[in-house]
Amino acid sequence: MQTIFEIYSAFKVSLAESYGLTEDLVHVHAGLLIFFVAALIFRRRMRSRIPISLVYFLAVANEIVDMFTPGHTAPSWQSAVDILNTVFWPTLLYLLARRRGTIDDPHRAAIDSLTESVGAADIATTRTDWQTSRPKGPHDR
Repeated sequence: MQTIFEIYSAFKVSLAESYGLTEDLVHVHAGLLIFFVAALIFRRRMRSRIPISLVYFLAVANEIVDMFTPGHTAPSWQSAVDILNTVFWPTLLYLLARRRGTIDDPHRAAIDSLTESVGAADIATTRTDWQTSRPKGPHDR
């Protein structure tokens, strides 16, 4: 009887062979797919730590599963290469999404820092304060 590790490993190999991909390319595509799907499912921007954290977690988990798969004979440095292949492009996209405004766009940094420092509750309070501070009309109580 096959273990779940053997079934998972066989699935990865068959996936790569059926599309004619190398293992390295499968890791690159898997990392990007995890990153984008996590951002969509959790409704977070790519600058959020949740999608990139999930990519790192699953990359390490995949290598742990590979180490416990019976018959796994890859050298130990191959796991580091696989993790790097999985996280490289998602990390680059994450860092790009988190960058601040540039010299060409001085207002972007100010707006980003303001929106990050002001929470949704503060925005709602400001809106309520504005509504209560406006002049009262004949129909207002």
